[in-house]
Amino acid sequence: MPVKDYGSFVLTIGLFLALPGPGNLAILSAYRLGGVRAAMVSTLGIAFGDQLLIVLALGGLAAILQEWPQLFRWIEYLGAVYLIYIGIGLLRPARGRVGLAVFKMKDFFRQSLAITLMNPKAIVFYMAFFPLFLDKGRGIDLQTWAALAGTIALMTFVYGLLLLLMLKLLARTVKDTSRFKKMLTRLMGALFIGFGIKLAFS
Repeated sequence: MPVKDYGSFVLTIGLFLALPGPGNLAILSAYRLGGVRAAMVSTLGIAFGDQLLIVLALGGLAAILQEWPQLFRWIEYLGAVYLIYIGIGLLRPARGRVGLAVFKMKDFFRQSLAITLMNPKAIVFYMAFFPLFLDKGRGIDLQTWAALAGTIALMTFVYGLLLLLMLKLLARTVKDTSRFKKMLTRLMGALFIGFGIKLAFS
């Protein structure tokens, strides 16, 4: 199998998933708005988005972005606007929420998928990361894709489960659950907006 140092590959993916970012917030906000099922659907959306980025990376997206750097910048702007939109939706009173408080599983999936595909850090990560673990001079076949993409999908799903478990344990330690949920929602909204602003001006 044309993959070098599989152990380092797994470790790097784990560290990347653990970094605070929009993907983590997507899972938490899905849990807040739709419960455990919504959080798992959100995790699947992130995993599917990762798979698409992998396919694009192997298909030569890195060369396209290098040829047209302005395209990458527009992706950054679009991602920033979307994150700010999500954050504003979370900060609004419950009656005022229109786009985010629709408790449909497909909406949580689409939101996480969009966040992943418009996340410049994820794009750069996959564009620059994959070549490091491929043996030079050997083609990228189905076996290679299955090994790398399957590992990432499995680790993303497991990470989503662990994140959800930690959130549930934290919620159990809080006496005033309703107040905790309100504070958590406001915090996530502020973080989404913060990530969006940082992305726009980075």
